[in-house]
Amino acid sequence: MRSVRRFYFYLVAFVSAQVIIWGVISLARTLCDVAPGAATTNLLASGLSLVLVGVPIFLLHWTVTQRDARQDEAERFSRLRALFLYAIRLAVLLPTVQNLLALLNRGLLGWIGVSPNLALIGGGQGWEDNLAAVVVNLIAWACFERALWLDWRDAEDATSLGELRRLYRFVWLLYGLTLNVIGVVQVLRFVFHAAFEGAGVTSLPWLGNGLAFMLAGAPLWIWVWVTLQQAACRDAEEKRSILRVAILYLLALASAFSVLISASVFISAGLRWALGENQAAADFIFNNGALLSFVIPMGVVWAYFGKQRALQVQSESDVPRRAGLQRLYGYALSLLGTLTTFLGLLQLTFAMIDMLVDTIVIPAFVRAPLASGLALLAVGLPVWLASWRPLQTEAHRMDDAGDHARRSVVRKGYLYLLLFACVVGIMVSAGMLFYHLISIMLGQPYDEPVRVLAQSGAALLLVTNWLVYHLLALRGDGRQAQLALGEEHAAFPTLIVQATEHGGFTEQVALALKRTAPRLPVVIHYLEDVPGLLGDLGTVKAVVMPAEVALQLDLKDYAGQRVVVPLHAEKYIWCGVARRKPAELVEEAARSVRLLAEGQPVSAPGGAWMIVGYILAGLVGLQILSILGSILFSLVID
Repeated sequence: MRSVRRFYFYLVAFVSAQVIIWGVISLARTLCDVAPGAATTNLLASGLSLVLVGVPIFLLHWTVTQRDARQDEAERFSRLRALFLYAIRLAVLLPTVQNLLALLNRGLLGWIGVSPNLALIGGGQGWEDNLAAVVVNLIAWACFERALWLDWRDAEDATSLGELRRLYRFVWLLYGLTLNVIGVVQVLRFVFHAAFEGAGVTSLPWLGNGLAFMLAGAPLWIWVWVTLQQAACRDAEEKRSILRVAILYLLALASAFSVLISASVFISAGLRWALGENQAAADFIFNNGALLSFVIPMGVVWAYFGKQRALQVQSESDVPRRAGLQRLYGYALSLLGTLTTFLGLLQLTFAMIDMLVDTIVIPAFVRAPLASGLALLAVGLPVWLASWRPLQTEAHRMDDAGDHARRSVVRKGYLYLLLFACVVGIMVSAGMLFYHLISIMLGQPYDEPVRVLAQSGAALLLVTNWLVYHLLALRGDGRQAQLALGEEHAAFPTLIVQATEHGGFTEQVALALKRTAPRLPVVIHYLEDVPGLLGDLGTVKAVVMPAEVALQLDLKDYAGQRVVVPLHAEKYIWCGVARRKPAELVEEAARSVRLLAEGQPVSAPGGAWMIVGYILAGLVGLQILSILGSILFSLVID
């Protein structure tokens, strides 16, 4: 309840503060209006109403939050308060930078002789509008900055403040980088246009806008990035933070996706030109200058942050974590590459069918899909092979690294995601093929039935091949895992101890282990066989026993693992342990032993939330199947 109350007060304080700030900005803009009229009257009325509404609400809620912060140290250094202070800081400084950028943008356009109305930012504003916003937001920043400075000064544990400051800096990093990319794209468009058409009224706005964005974005990005790098060098926690890793992966993968898609479109245009599309070289560069202007800066971003991501991964001292991070990047690129390759092959197959049906000479209507398929293949296949082959090599190793790679959640998720996509693709393509076949058999006229059937069959064959390939990869992982795990199981002898009156427990656990780990050696002893039991403990890696037996055994000198099963017995009550069926406890005991033999951590199986997850997954699956069914049904009806 206290967290909800805290969230309410800070949320209302944030919203009301923004209402006051923009109300004051509206009032300030009316003071600079030299030609009062209806628009000025509306601006004055809206500004006054915002201020009159916002001030009492803000003062009430901000006073309460400040009073609570003074009375309670936990309240003052809570994560929610830190979020509020950094959010309000961002909310006033971002508009400040935006309005300064608008002033710079219009100024540069006017300096090079272009109408300021063509500015990307603030083209329809005046200098007084931007200046009013800058001044009011800076005053608000100064007011809230003191509260943030005092919290930093008095904080003994600045964990929450440090986390939100890190997030705040990365927001500015993304903002500055976005401004830089937009600026470079605009300048390159001017360069390509001027190289073939000459600089003129059409291209000069690109130059002015691009220079303004670069002049605003480059210093901001450099300053924030240097600050983040210095913080990472000083603080190991800062360098290993999940947010830093996530941002580096986001920038590397997003730029890679942008480069591959844009490059495929550009290559497709070049192939169409090479295949006979009528245009001059200058027209080709001019028409595709926007794509080329985007590919170049995004390629630089990919190269730079891809390298930074690699350095981040190499700096990890934890070997499994380092391998997992590297694996995540590889599978993300592999997924992008395999999808691009599949789409390229699909389009190329359709184009080849069109050529075979019509003529061997490339007709005009085949040029676009043929060029698109070749372009997607030229971009996606190298990326897929370069990322997928090392991952396969790692998964085929028979050492610990290979075992971790095969059991990786990322690899299993990757393979099962592709299997799911392929199964859905088979359903769709097979449904389309049967639909066309049945329609033809029922006498529905088709202009080119051979083309339609061939394309549907080719799609079904291609997606089936994709399914078989990844299914074989998954089964290969299983075979390799069985070989590796069999050796681990054989080196993990296990002892099962049971009281005589409950002898069925031993046989059930032994059968469960035989079923899940056939090569795992199992020795059975009863409680009265204490001399024999002590003689076997020298080579035993784990002892499995009911809790009532564990209370009677002295295993203080035993160095192995102890698996205690809360089996129900008379006069024994296990507080805090849910009552479960003996068969479930047997399976859980066998599972724990198998995980111990494989060197994996033993965790309790999911409870109610796992059941909820299964239900939600089932509902999502039913929703997907219903959508597919409705699509096929609509095709049949139409």
